Amino acid sequence: MEGLDRFGRFVNRRELDALAGKLEDGERVLAAIEATRDRRGVLAATDRRLLFVRRGWLGARSQAWPYRQVLGLTRKSRVDDATLILRTPDGTVDFTAVPKAEAEAFEDAVATRPRAPGELLDFAVPAAQADRRRRLERLDRMLARGSITRSEYERSKRAIALEQDA
Repeated sequence: MEGLDRFGRFVNRRELDALAGKLEDGERVLAAIEATRDRRGVLAATDRRLLFVRRGWLGARSQAWPYRQVLGLTRKSRVDDATLILRTPDGTVDFTAVPKAEAEAFEDAVATRPRAPGELLDFAVPAAQADRRRRLERLDRMLARGSITRSEYERSKRAIALEQDA
């Protein structure tokens, strides 16, 4: 299982125990990360669904989203952490305070997971689109650092957008 390092597994041991109890027969956990959704918990990607488990005074609570209900999972990175945004037909669900590297690995695990029979949605990011996204993120960082001017930023951004339309 990817995601939590040794310390993360120790800190979240109660949530991980609760996660094990929420899994269906034969369900495999592909990745798990610490995330916050009104309270701290563990967000897991299994071979069947996304599952958020948190411990409270009254025991473990969980919420699950089968992949057939997931319209997309995107990452919004900040300096030290990231937010994972889950899109469903009912709206969006934000998971905050996720370490940046773990958020990226989790997003990749979801995108490259084994597909269920009859699953129609495939929101894996094609390689060219991922490359454009990395280049745009790099431009954002360069602008924030002051390495490029606003006009250079806009010109480069337009060039990347034109590549996408071609």
